[in-house]
Amino acid sequence: MDFSRGFKSDHKLALRYDEWLSNQAAASTYHDEPKIADAFRNGAGVGRGEHRDCLFCVVEKFFRPGSAANLVGTWIPASMASVTD
Repeated sequence: MDFSRGFKSDHKLALRYDEWLSNQAAASTYHDEPKIADAFRNGAGVGRGEHRDCLFCVVEKFFRPGSAANLVGTWIPASMASVTD
C-alpha cells in the first residue's frame, strides 16, 4: 500500500525512511520475541548485547538528529560548567 500518494517528493522520502525504521524495529522484535517472552515468564530481562543488531541501527538512526542538535549547544557546555580557566 502506498501511503505517500499526494505528498511532495521530499515528504515521500521521509515516509519511506520512517517505514524503513519501523520495519527494522519490527524485524528486531520478531527475532527477539522468544528471548523477550522467556524473560517475561521468568521475571528476567534481555541484556543489551542479546538483541538483534537491527535494533541498534534503528536506535542510532532515530536518536542521531537530536543528539547532533544538542551536542554542541547543550551537552558540551553543561559538561564543561565545572571547568575553570
